Parts: sequence; C-alpha cells; structure tokens
Amino acid sequence: MFKRPACVDCHRVAPQTNTAHTLLSKSFGWRLSRSKGPGGAAGVEWRCPPCWRLRKAATAKPETNS
Repeated sequence: MFKRPACVDCHRVAPQTNTAHTLLSKSFGWRLSRSKGPGGAAGVEWRCPPCWRLRKAATAKPETNS
C-alpha cells in the first residue's frame, strides 16, 4: 500500500488503491501536476476531480474569434 495523497486545494484524501497509477484512471479521475516548492525544488500536486475541473476552467485561455 502507498500513502494516500490529498488534494492540494480541498484536502480531500484520495480513495484507497494499490498504486497511485489507479488514481489517474478514468474511474477515479485524480490529476497530478508538477509544481515548484520552496527554493525552486520540483514537486507534485494531486487534485481531486472537482478541484481539477475548477482549476482547468480558471486557467483556460479564452477563445478568440478571428
């Protein structure tokens, strides 16, 4: 068993699975993003499906009608 990650936004703990790869599947839909920690160190951020949808909508580029 691996340590269950928590969503960086809402702090929801991921469901119990055998591996982190299972969380990335369509049935669970968790997402993993790269981040920079203190001092520029590389890190990762887990997001649950609802928080991922909010982040994706907030960072989406507006469409331009050219």
